[in-house]
Amino acid sequence: MTCNYGSYKSGSTVARKPLPLTILIIGGNRGIGLAFVRQYVALGFNVYTTYRKCSESEALELFALEAKNPNNLKVMTLDLADEDSINQAAEDFDGKQLDVLINCGAVCELNRPALETTADELMSRFRINCVGPFLTTRAFLPHLKRSRNLTGGDRSPLVVNMTSEMASLTENRPGNRPGTCLSYRASKAALNMTTVTLARELEDEGVACVALSPGRCVTKMAKWRGLMDPAESVEVMVDVIDSLRFDDSAKFLNFDGRPIACVTHRATTVKPNACS
Repeated sequence: MTCNYGSYKSGSTVARKPLPLTILIIGGNRGIGLAFVRQYVALGFNVYTTYRKCSESEALELFALEAKNPNNLKVMTLDLADEDSINQAAEDFDGKQLDVLINCGAVCELNRPALETTADELMSRFRINCVGPFLTTRAFLPHLKRSRNLTGGDRSPLVVNMTSEMASLTENRPGNRPGTCLSYRASKAALNMTTVTLARELEDEGVACVALSPGRCVTKMAKWRGLMDPAESVEVMVDVIDSLRFDDSAKFLNFDGRPIACVTHRATTVKPNACS
C-alpha cells in the first residue's frame, strides 16, 4: 500500500506531496490509536503520539515501538481530561508544523441502560470524548496553521476526530443496542457537532475537519468484541485520509469513506451526508 497524503485544495484533483509529513495521534497507546501509530510509522511519516501518565503500564508496546523507530516516532504525555496537560503538550511540540491531527482517545460504557447513567458519568464522558478533542484541536491549531503556511497553500492541514456510528440518530434503532451506551452516544454526537462547527469556523484558515468512524473493532474498550481487528480498519482509514480534499471538511464518514447520516429517518430531507 502506498500513502502520499493528498491536497485538500477545493475543487481540485488530489495533488501529491512527498513524504514525510507530520502526524499527531492522540491516544496511541492501545487499540485504534496504536494501530494508527504502527501504520504511519511503517509508511515513513514523522509520527508523534500521546498516552496518559496514569496509563503508563498500558503503553509498554508503544515505548518499544518508539525505541525501534527513534527517528520518526516521538511519544508524549497528554490527558484529555486535563486542559493543562493538553496545553503543555502543545507547548512541548515546540513550533513544529503539524499536517494531520487524529483525536483517538475515548471512553465508553457498554450495554448500560440509559436510565442507569449517572450525572458524573455523563460529564466525564463528555469531558474526554468531546471537550478533550476540542481543547486539543484548539491547542495545536497554531501548529496546523504552520503546516499550511510552509506548504504555500497547496494543501490544507487536517483534523480527524474519531467518532462512532453509535453517534448517529439514524443508527440508534432496534437491533443496534438501542437505549444503551447513552453517555458514549451523546458525547460522540456532540463531537460530531463540534467537528462541523470547527470546520465552518476554520474554513477561512484552510484547516479541514472530519469525523471518522473506525467501525466495530475488537478493542479493550469494546470488551474485545467487534467485527474486525483495529489494524484492518486503520489500513483502510489511512487510505481514506489520504484521499480527502478540502471539500470533504465537516463530513461524518465511515472507516471506508462512506457517509454516515446524522439524523433520523423522520427528517424531511436526508442529505447524502447529513453532517455536511
